[in-house]
Amino acid sequence: MLADKKPIRIAITAVYGIGRSKAKKILEELNIQYDIKVAALTDEDEKAINEKLKTMILENDLRRQIGNDIKRLKEIKCYRGIRHNM
Repeated sequence: MLADKKPIRIAITAVYGIGRSKAKKILEELNIQYDIKVAALTDEDEKAINEKLKTMILENDLRRQIGNDIKRLKEIKCYRGIRHNM
């Protein structure tokens, strides 16, 4: 899933919904070095990252949630909803 040659702090941002600051926060919580390459991760580290990502709203669920939020703004005809329509 992640590019093997990249550092984990950069490679994890390939997941929709994770930016650099959130990637840094995740790695700090799991006590994983920032500059370690994806290929050098241990199985325990990979499992810990996967478990942490499973608890978060990411990818299609996040896209659906954002779409629903925008749809609601359009329906109530607030300023932000009007701007989305334009």
